[in-house]
Amino acid sequence: TGGASTDQSKTRGGRTSKAERALHHLVKASELGNPLAQTMVAQTLANGILPVAVPPGSSSRVAGNLTVPSDFAYGGSQLSRALVLWHSAAMGGSVEAALALGYRSKYSAGMGNHHEKEKFISDKTLRRAATADKIAEYKRAGMSEEEAASRAHREEADTNPQAEKKLKVTVTPEGQKIVSHENMSTKDDDADPKRNKSLKDETTPSTLHPSAATSHYGLLGTCESALAYYETASHLAMDEIEASELRGKVNPATDSHRLPIIHAHGGASSALSHANKPDELEEAIQYYRLRAYAKPDPDINAAYTLAQLYHHGLRGVKQSMSLALEYYTIAAEAGSWEAAGQAGKFHLWGMGVNETQRDLGLAYRYFTM
Repeated sequence: TGGASTDQSKTRGGRTSKAERALHHLVKASELGNPLAQTMVAQTLANGILPVAVPPGSSSRVAGNLTVPSDFAYGGSQLSRALVLWHSAAMGGSVEAALALGYRSKYSAGMGNHHEKEKFISDKTLRRAATADKIAEYKRAGMSEEEAASRAHREEADTNPQAEKKLKVTVTPEGQKIVSHENMSTKDDDADPKRNKSLKDETTPSTLHPSAATSHYGLLGTCESALAYYETASHLAMDEIEASELRGKVNPATDSHRLPIIHAHGGASSALSHANKPDELEEAIQYYRLRAYAKPDPDINAAYTLAQLYHHGLRGVKQSMSLALEYYTIAAEAGSWEAAGQAGKFHLWGMGVNETQRDLGLAYRYFTM
């Protein structure tokens, strides 16, 4: 409390508080292109909640006119800034930003309706709707239906080279060339009658994306844009996992204890499943270590148990691929074919070792033990 009042008094005296300085640096980092900072500022703008406690009356660019929207769809320029920052952060490697935009794009592609899952907006339907609008516009300008359709489809082919493959050119008896779609529904549309019907029913952009803000959460998304953001998020997540010592081959350790179940049994270990048993005491781990390093005959079971605990981060033991490999190696050299198989996989996938220590020949020897 004393620190907060001191900061507020400094603000009233013309000096900025620590929270305001922190917020200033966060905004500056986002402007300089830091993906994490951009994600945090975007979240602040989208939900109207500051990540730090800034004193009332702050003149910060973010905190000064910040409002809390009543719904994800609202926010005006505040939400627009958030969307721009999210996109920049997603392109810079922020999984959270990519997921945020993926969800909003998917929501918009479904026109704000999660119940009619077969009715989604795609880039293809937007192109068709835009072409239909152009045809109507040219007809109002005095063109015949054939001329209007030909010009609209020709313009579509110019702006979308892939569409040219789906166009056909016919010549009238008078020598006039008519460009038109060979088939307005493709094979993949015909494969699903419900989807085909819903796409044909949508004829203009206004019917595709409703005007209500609650139907699109601030951006007009399609199936393709949602997929692009979700793919970006999945690739970034896998890159991060594969760059870690887990190499994307092992699940990160999680605490599986369920406190209600533990309390219901009074904490009695014999009545609990393996996941709910108490964590191993450090004394027990030390005992296993002594048994695993015993000379001249190491205890295979102790070494293999330790390897499993470190491998999966079980029973409160901190997950470590290098220690898991160390104990798998001890058990393998002592004659455990199971440990040998695990040690072989570690060398094959480069887990628990750096590139210079990775040994495919050793992996082969362990596999053939």
